[in-house]
Amino acid sequence: MALFAHLIIIAVMTLVSLPFLTPLLGIQEQDIPGPVWLLVMISAVANILVMGYHYLVPPHPKFLLTGWRRLVLRLHILSGTVELVAGVVAILNPGHRVAATVMALSALCVHVPSALAQTPIVFGSRAIMRPGYLLCIGLHAFCAARLLVYPQSSYRVVTTFLIFNVYVWCRLYYYVFDKFELFSGSRYTVAICAAGLTTIPAVLGSSSILLLIAGCSVYMGLYSMFFIRSSLDYQEFVRERARDASPIEGYMSLVEKQDEEQSKHSARNFFDSLLEPSSQQVTVDALYQSLAGSGLTVDDLRSGLEARFGGHSLSFDAFYDQVWSLREIRRHALVVAGAEKAKSDRDKAEFVFGLLDLDRDGFLVQSDFELLTSEWAMPAPEAARLLEHLEVTKGRKMDFDGFFRRLRPVWRVVFYDVVDAKHGRREDMLVRAVTARREAKATKSVRRDLRRELVGHIEFLQGATSEFLDEFAASLVETRWEANQIVFSESEPGDCLYIVRQGQLRVDRSGELLGHVAMGDWVGEGALLDDSVRSASLRTTAPCSLFEMSRASFRFLLEKHPSVESTLTQIHEDRNLDAMHHSLKQGLLADIPLLAQAESAPLQAITQALEREVVEGEVFAEGAQADRFYLIGAGQVQIIHGGIVIAELATGGYFGEGALLADLPRTASAVAVGKATLYSLDRTAFEHILAQFPALAASVQAVHESRQQALHQPSGSGDPS
Repeated sequence: MALFAHLIIIAVMTLVSLPFLTPLLGIQEQDIPGPVWLLVMISAVANILVMGYHYLVPPHPKFLLTGWRRLVLRLHILSGTVELVAGVVAILNPGHRVAATVMALSALCVHVPSALAQTPIVFGSRAIMRPGYLLCIGLHAFCAARLLVYPQSSYRVVTTFLIFNVYVWCRLYYYVFDKFELFSGSRYTVAICAAGLTTIPAVLGSSSILLLIAGCSVYMGLYSMFFIRSSLDYQEFVRERARDASPIEGYMSLVEKQDEEQSKHSARNFFDSLLEPSSQQVTVDALYQSLAGSGLTVDDLRSGLEARFGGHSLSFDAFYDQVWSLREIRRHALVVAGAEKAKSDRDKAEFVFGLLDLDRDGFLVQSDFELLTSEWAMPAPEAARLLEHLEVTKGRKMDFDGFFRRLRPVWRVVFYDVVDAKHGRREDMLVRAVTARREAKATKSVRRDLRRELVGHIEFLQGATSEFLDEFAASLVETRWEANQIVFSESEPGDCLYIVRQGQLRVDRSGELLGHVAMGDWVGEGALLDDSVRSASLRTTAPCSLFEMSRASFRFLLEKHPSVESTLTQIHEDRNLDAMHHSLKQGLLADIPLLAQAESAPLQAITQALEREVVEGEVFAEGAQADRFYLIGAGQVQIIHGGIVIAELATGGYFGEGALLADLPRTASAVAVGKATLYSLDRTAFEHILAQFPALAASVQAVHESRQQALHQPSGSGDPS
């Protein structure tokens, strides 16, 4: 029934158009005025630019989600390219019958049918866009058919070329309107009307306006007769379906779930984002500018605030009490904050998923997708087939993982053309396209570099599957740092994992150097594994390139791949243990008189040379060759001489230091009480360190000479060698 009704509408529109087209039937050739040639040249250049845009920038998702839509779009673009090239050749070579014939056949056989197939899903108001499209398609077919009859006619080539370029002018007008934020409520509809009135009068003259009015009137009248049954049907028929529209109400439920503390924290973050440097108050203009692109009507709010505060700025308390209570503003603030945090592809996809998940239960269901397809002007039967293909009908659901993998075109266009355009950077559509393409290339580069340069250096990626590496790369974003920049500071909340791609950084705790990290090393996982604060600071020592992963991406990957979480947790625990040992060893060394005056560099070298061991029972026997010095990391050790315990040493104690100063036998035995953790340094390693640091060697020699007479007398803190 619906198909039959649409055929009747098309037939009646064709009959209405005949009086306007009949006078053109007998025209074979006609002089073309200069302004029309200028319009032809501008159209040709614009068409080349638009065609390049289509080849470089992915189309809207609704053209990509089903196989037959992708096929129709590819045929449309390919035939448009052929028609453009043939048309330019025919224009530059008047009377070129082959080029004109190719142009006409490309239009009649492919471009016109593929355009007709896309009419049901056009953006804009259906009441204007559908009849407008049908009239342009019909006029294009008429001109191409006449060109096929008169391929040598320059007039027929020009008229066909101009009608072919109606869509090009639509894109140009849409870009201008988007750039200058004009006609925000009806941008696409106004663009197609302006495009038609730019090119069609060159073909039909002044009667073109009457044709457009008559065609739209007939379509609206017949459509109302066949399909409009209620005021809701009429509203759906006339309302604008914007190219950059998408339901993003998922954050409204998040607004409702925030407690007062969370709400105030969100308000403070949004308020701070509006502040001018060194200012404590937000101007009404700054608030207005932030809200203006969001689709929220704020004129009344602005005038009300100015009247209430008697000026153009407000404090945080006033902002929170008077403005934050509006749910729409809270939603806008949450969307802005979420968009700023979404750095990697996975972050952006998760953010969009949250916007579309109306009940925020972690799944997208049929109703969520129906709202989306309706906003994108997809006919109900086609939308139903799509939802069946996506397996979200009959109570089935889609989780984030499926959304991320299967619906990449959806989350990319929602993030860049809806969220970023209205709530974020608010760039024009061309800049957004360039930004999206650049960031997509960056993700591919990360994936390539991760496999080629870093996988062999990163322990927890050893043996990882290709799927995991792709997901891992999609969760990373590359950041660049200058020398001597602080990446994060000790005790601050941790929200990112960092992997070093290039450069070197130093890790400090309480001002003490723990070590350096370079290519393939990773830092910051601890605060993400246990939701703790940073246990150390990270600072660049040279220009660096780091891969950064957000907390949300990190948790998602570990939950999906438990084996990686287990490996990473074990590595982190080992790192913690090593750091504890390092700190303990340096603390123990600092208490030894022999090394008390040592500078940090030789002390660090000694720390690195210490060897850890767990001992139970005898450590060494009296009279044995002395070649090693010991620090007690944990436990107790008894020093025994002649069968008598002459000293009991606990954690922090040391013994056998004489072995570093002279080649003498042990004057006493050392026995661990239970298990004891010891750190030892042999004489060979110590002598190597002395050779590197002459000042330390001189200090050691002085201590050695002063102790020669006391070598066989036990002391309270140390012990004979």
